Formats: sequence, C-alpha cells, structure tokens
Amino acid sequence: MNRIEMVDAVSRQVRCEAGVVLQNLHEAVAEKGLRFPLTLGGKGSATVGG
Repeated sequence: MNRIEMVDAVSRQVRCEAGVVLQNLHEAVAEKGLRFPLTLGGKGSATVGG
C-alpha cells in the first residue's frame, strides 16, 4: 500500500494509498506544479496513513 494512484492538477486532487511516504507525495505533486501543505520533520519516513 504505497502507490500514488492519481494527481489531478486541474481539480487539485490526489488519490494515494495509506503507506505513501510523505516526501514521495511532495515530489509527485511538485511535478504537476502543486504542493502538499503538510510537512513533518520525518517526511522521508512518515507515511500518509500514519
């Protein structure tokens, strides 16, 4: 459970699984010109679902 299924820049929506590493999500949305507002000190190991 670590896939980013969809990043839609038009609707500004992301669909991902609970195990996605926060830093990977930041990078995926940045490629679309967006940013994910949640940042943690452990973003290289913290996951979206906890």
